[in-house]
Amino acid sequence: MKPPRTAWAHFALRLYVVGTVVLGTIRAGASPPSGSGQGQRTALEQSLVEEALEHHQLVLDTEPSGKTVVRVEVYVAPVLDDRDPIPNFLNVFHVTTRDFIVRQEVLQPVGKPWDLGRVLETERNLRSLRQFSVANVVAARGPTPDSVVLLVVVKDVWSLRLNSSWGFGSSGLNYLLLNPTEENLAGLRATVGGYFLLERDRYALGATLAYPRLPGTRLSVSISGGVYLDRSTDQPEGSYGGLQFALPQFSRYSRWAYGTTVSYRLQVARRYRGSYLDYYRVDVPGAEAEYLPWKYHDDQIEGTYYGIRSFGVARKLDVEFGVAVDYARYRVMSDVDASSEAIATFESDALPVSDTKISPYVSLSAYETRFFRTTSVESLGLQEDYRLGYGLVTTLFVATQAVGSSRDLVGGRSSLGYTFALGDSLLRVGASNRIVVANSGKNEGHVSASARAMSPFVGVGRFHVDGYWAYRYQDYLNVSRYGLGGNNRLRGYPANSFYGKNLAAVNVEYRTRGVDVLSAQVGLVAFYDVAGVADDISTLEMRQGTGAGLRVVFPQAERTVLRLDWGIPLSGDLPQLPGSIYFTFGQAFPVPGASGGGSPFSE
Repeated sequence: MKPPRTAWAHFALRLYVVGTVVLGTIRAGASPPSGSGQGQRTALEQSLVEEALEHHQLVLDTEPSGKTVVRVEVYVAPVLDDRDPIPNFLNVFHVTTRDFIVRQEVLQPVGKPWDLGRVLETERNLRSLRQFSVANVVAARGPTPDSVVLLVVVKDVWSLRLNSSWGFGSSGLNYLLLNPTEENLAGLRATVGGYFLLERDRYALGATLAYPRLPGTRLSVSISGGVYLDRSTDQPEGSYGGLQFALPQFSRYSRWAYGTTVSYRLQVARRYRGSYLDYYRVDVPGAEAEYLPWKYHDDQIEGTYYGIRSFGVARKLDVEFGVAVDYARYRVMSDVDASSEAIATFESDALPVSDTKISPYVSLSAYETRFFRTTSVESLGLQEDYRLGYGLVTTLFVATQAVGSSRDLVGGRSSLGYTFALGDSLLRVGASNRIVVANSGKNEGHVSASARAMSPFVGVGRFHVDGYWAYRYQDYLNVSRYGLGGNNRLRGYPANSFYGKNLAAVNVEYRTRGVDVLSAQVGLVAFYDVAGVADDISTLEMRQGTGAGLRVVFPQAERTVLRLDWGIPLSGDLPQLPGSIYFTFGQAFPVPGASGGGSPFSE
């Protein structure tokens, strides 16, 4: 059956209009690539650099090229200072990151000429660490005219913290996550913390221990675990745990990387519609329809061991090889009050299919290591880096029943993306495909495409247009469906109002620049959402929503935005007012991966 022409025509028309407007804006505001913002600093960053130079009694060197680096100096700005309204004496409750922890991230060797590539990568690496909200590396005049001092300037974030995430909608509290943690134990970036997750029908208690860089090495290790408990009975209903040990690719100069990860999760999975547990309707011939609660046992065990050999610097080629083990088992709850026929229907039509794979694999990744530096994309008033150029990943894997897999199969994943910098604007497009050919017709197939256009600054802000399309053309595993509504790509509707295996979405936001308010960065957003999901792509129905929001970043705490959105539905039977309010962390939709992969929702 072909898709209804009217629905697809309307969707294509909306996409065309939005794309024309935004691309026109990009062309009108574009400047030569040399003005892409590389090397520019925000007011906060500039003041910290000046403070660091004064502290070390150094003078900035604006022409370090060709000069020898004679030493490295580090300046770690305290969490609270005179820029903050909070009393500075509270810094006594924070352990400042030790200098050598910062120094060990520096990729520029002492005694060698200033290498801009290594300096910029040092900045990117430091900026990616949760412990720092600001990271800049500058050159200062050395003791001789042909020498420089490398000065690293970072600003700590509060390490003893109650990490939290929550979601409020029109139906009330959707979830609450509390993660009391010391993220910089003894100033060494070691993490130890507890974990509490409150959901509608259960809560979880757990703990985490992580050391992202063992002393004297590049090795990282982390371990976590906990239990799930039913809220109505306080009885355990599952548990989870994980272990990771790795030598990561910490630099584009890295030649080798390896690691192993093991995790498990034994839980009762539930599907909700709005604030209430969803029910699955089963039509029984000759009897009344039965409604089964949409919950089931979900057991997952995963393990991977991998090694990576990396070639090149500006243009990278990574060869990864390893073995992945995936065990998934899904079972109907034993206390379901329904007929055997209804239970059998629910098990065959609603539950994912249990599956075991023991898969050797090989993967090739090709990408460029050029970067675009800007502000006001995922954060506010803080520099961000996005990889430019092409990105390609292709993976081949096999499995056989002879060694314990539930299917004989040959599978592959591939994704391709490209990122363009147009002045101070960004355009990223990508596509991905996954296909598995197995015995007895147990095949899988999924294809997706994504795009993000970010305009130059227009007035006090800039436009962000993001599109995502996903189609599942083979579905032996009966995978979980996309959920729309709530605080993601279709704001204004109750959480998970619509479910489907196929998805189409276009989101438009106008995000203002950040304004400094009592040392916090504050911005405003206006948005328009168009999205639809369906199990059968021919029945895909697009719905619309609009609204406005507030974004706040506290550099003393972290780089992630605090988000408050007020959404109004424009389609369906729901009243437009009062709409729905959402309060959580992170932008409503992520920047797509540079190699074309990734989730359509923020994670």
